[in-house]
Amino acid sequence: MYILLFFQHIRMPFLTELAHIISFLGEEPIPVLFTIFLYICISKKKGIGFVCSIFMAIDSMQIVKCIARSPRPFVVYPNMIKPLRVSTATGYSFPSGHSTTASVFYGLITKTYKNKAIRIIAISLIVLVPLSRLYLGVHWPSDVIFGTILGLTIAFSFSSFFQRLYEEKEKFTIFTLTAASVFTLAFLIFSYILDFRAGTEILWKDIMESFAMSSGALFGLALERNFINFEIYGSWKVRALNFFLALIGGLVLFALVRLLLPLIYLGKALSIFALCFWVTALYPMIGKKLKLFL
Repeated sequence: MYILLFFQHIRMPFLTELAHIISFLGEEPIPVLFTIFLYICISKKKGIGFVCSIFMAIDSMQIVKCIARSPRPFVVYPNMIKPLRVSTATGYSFPSGHSTTASVFYGLITKTYKNKAIRIIAISLIVLVPLSRLYLGVHWPSDVIFGTILGLTIAFSFSSFFQRLYEEKEKFTIFTLTAASVFTLAFLIFSYILDFRAGTEILWKDIMESFAMSSGALFGLALERNFINFEIYGSWKVRALNFFLALIGGLVLFALVRLLLPLIYLGKALSIFALCFWVTALYPMIGKKLKLFL
């Protein structure tokens, strides 16, 4: 409480704006866009390491949230803690999703790239994103500490494992199909619970979306490994075009699924599933057939 009140006491317009920006750099769009670019345009193998590690961290974080069910500081002490950027403070408090996402993503950047400037920026964000969540009053210190440890542990312990696993076709296929099947069953159950008012949004919504992402990506990676095996060639103009087409096509598919499915939560879950499946498998298949990677 004293730590949160300290940050609240030192608030000023410049620091608040800076905290908003830093907090945004720990949100899912940043690692997702980078990972799509890495997978489609630079190195498929490294991209797979990023995909599996990031989703493992996010899924683990969401599972812990559902078990702990810790309320946020401004919920416990509404008269003392004045939160900012509340729209990003969905679900329960422990552990911090921003801290987990930032630490796994920027940890992977630090591990993968040896450039000194890139490493300094990445390490700085691993520290600053958790601090921004305390400044904004949306997490307890224990939330950001655990989230940071969780993300860094997965980044430095599992990314190389996932890249090596990709080389062993049979094992990679068993792993991705098994995990994807479990995640699919789970997000279908969670969306049913939400659509038919059998549970609260704060408990099930975020984990439903997280599992839908992982399911779509893993099914896509299994399909790509066994039937597509695209290779990255061509100039940077060609690679940028592939990134643009993959992104636009995924967003169009996302919107179409949302429009066609009447159930709110099932529609959202399946649209997320479709977007991730498109990026990891459908676009690589189309791009390979149309020779867009040459």
